[in-house]
Amino acid sequence: MLEAARDLYALPPGDFTASRNQLAKSLKAAGDAEGAAVIAKLRRPRLAEWALNQLARTQPEIVARLAAAIHAAQEAQSAAIGGDAAGLRSATTELRQAVGATADAAVRLLSADGGNGEGQRDDLNSIIRDLVSSAEPAPLVAGVIGSEALVTPDDLFPGAPDPAPSRVKSAPAATPAAAAAPRDAPPAKVHSPHLTVVPKPKPNPATAAAQRAMVRAERLRLQQELRAAETAQSKATAAVDEATAELARRKTALKDATAATRAAAAALEAFDGAD
Repeated sequence: MLEAARDLYALPPGDFTASRNQLAKSLKAAGDAEGAAVIAKLRRPRLAEWALNQLARTQPEIVARLAAAIHAAQEAQSAAIGGDAAGLRSATTELRQAVGATADAAVRLLSADGGNGEGQRDDLNSIIRDLVSSAEPAPLVAGVIGSEALVTPDDLFPGAPDPAPSRVKSAPAATPAAAAAPRDAPPAKVHSPHLTVVPKPKPNPATAAAQRAMVRAERLRLQQELRAAETAQSKATAAVDEATAELARRKTALKDATAATRAAAAALEAFDGAD
């Protein structure tokens, strides 16, 4: 199914909808109703998304660099939270450069195709920022940006460990009354000849995913603050350099003016003395 999606997202956006509908119809006629439903839900890509998908096919080294930079920055941030910030600055710098290189390459691709690449830069940057904040560049690497129907919640929020297997000893079979208990009822105690335990509720994947999303959003916010601070520092440094240069020019002008004043005064005094 992923290969079929790749082929669809390689098409010009104007040809996408008709081709998607035809493929879904063919799959349904062949008896693959599930596959047909998945294909039918694929969203037509925006022009900027199409450009990035094309980039994955024509210049995979660029998107591979961005994917590596995203993962490296994520690891560096995790290390920094643990107290080791040695690699954070270099990882952040590489991520910023990889993001810029990807956006520039997509702009050039659109411009070479006769489009207004610069006009799509904001949308390109927005899509790339979303990939960075989710820390999951797989749709970009695969060239299927826009294929949310193919992505599961675990794919959207990768990295969560699977729940550990239960270590509770097997309990006797449930009584008819217990089996008939409503789903929302509080968990009942399970009795065995040797121990009594209260089964723990299963973890909520949606809650865990939301927590991971919040962590990534906070990391992105900190990244943006760092970039803004670095930009402000660079501008302030440039302003100080310019002010220093201007002060040197003014000191030179003052020195020249002082010398000219003294020379004029001496000439005037000599002229008056000649009388």
